[in-house]
Amino acid sequence: MLRIRDYDPSRDSHVLRACFVDLQDFERRLDLRIPPGEQVADFYLDLMFQRCRQFEGVVLVADVDRVMVGFVTILTRYCSSEPDDDPRAHGFVTVTLGPRILRAETAAIVAVALCLHRWGDLSTGGAVR
Repeated sequence: MLRIRDYDPSRDSHVLRACFVDLQDFERRLDLRIPPGEQVADFYLDLMFQRCRQFEGVVLVADVDRVMVGFVTILTRYCSSEPDDDPRAHGFVTVTLGPRILRAETAAIVAVALCLHRWGDLSTGGAVR
């Protein structure tokens, strides 16, 4: 059973890091210019949590049968006059829905749908296109 819930640092931190490393390494198999997950995980997770504190963000995790299988970060207040680094320069894959503003509950479902669209059915151990 799929469940979307709030991130709990006491039980999720090591799994969140492993999930990030797996996602980064999956992308690296598609493009070798992307740095390995172990090399960038701590830096980007620290940056993610810093942005959550700065912009009233939340991290949601997806569980399947009580096993964490994914996460999404939602910034509820993001107004910056400073340009951000282009996340693609650091190996991130970006997607956009244009000017739409989604509720947190809807955004998590959309994020999962975008991941499935991008990588296919992840339950088979590999992407199905």
